[in-house]
Amino acid sequence: MKRLTRSSKEYIKSFIISYIRKYEKISALQLKEIIVDEQNFCSKSSFYRILEEIDQIDDIGVIRQGKEKMYISKTIKQM
Repeated sequence: MKRLTRSSKEYIKSFIISYIRKYEKISALQLKEIIVDEQNFCSKSSFYRILEEIDQIDDIGVIRQGKEKMYISKTIKQM
């Protein structure tokens, strides 16, 4: 069983995905401020490499608005 530490790539990736699902629509800049600037989970370059991997996930959508990248959750909430 792999242990997830605070600075592991998988932990950071799951943290980013949880924020995308929580807010349903969030910009890459807002995510960077949370993950890199406030929480100090990783460097800016590591953060953007992880975002590239998240781009490939089926239930996460990416919308480009000019230079801004918005991440949206495609999951449907059940009532």
